[in-house]
Amino acid sequence: MMTYQELNAMITESLNELEFLHRQEANYIENYFTGSNESYSFLNEIRRNMERCDKIIDECQRDMLLNKLSEIKNVA
Repeated sequence: MMTYQELNAMITESLNELEFLHRQEANYIENYFTGSNESYSFLNEIRRNMERCDKIIDECQRDMLLNKLSEIKNVA
């Protein structure tokens, strides 16, 4: 099982990536309305990566809770 620090680092990394992806998405949308020819598949790739980051964050948060429950169980 990963440590709290490792899980927190993964969450931070994923949040940073999400921030970057949201900027990419906004740029894509802005460019779309100014006549850019970027493919729609690029936007789909951005959104798939966002979903991946969300999943990593959810899994890390779940693992953090499980770690905390395990600590409480061991104390009791």
